[in-house]
Amino acid sequence: MKVELPFPHKNLNPNRSKKLHWGTLSRLTSASKGTAFALTKQAMGRDTITGPITVLVSIYPPNRNKRDKDNAIAQLKATQDGVALAIGIDDAEWNVDHKLHKEPLNKVVFEITNET
Repeated sequence: MKVELPFPHKNLNPNRSKKLHWGTLSRLTSASKGTAFALTKQAMGRDTITGPITVLVSIYPPNRNKRDKDNAIAQLKATQDGVALAIGIDDAEWNVDHKLHKEPLNKVVFEITNET
């Protein structure tokens, strides 16, 4: 299954989020998680996913600014939690690989496959 999601808000980046008021950060986190949940459920339709699973996360930033892969992955935390909630498998149980692309497509693509 493949799910295309919007790139998370810039203020969810760890280098920016520590400067935000906790209420603002909470709203951004909830919005990102909720969007990921809804779009993943839509992509799933009536299908169900059972573990173990492999997840390839392709990160396409919104611009060509140089990005640190670790921060890009951390910026996806709420998005990844929303996908995990939608498929019903905790992200701690995923075999996950993140790939940071240079093309500025402003999206994140989750490719989920069963390992069996």
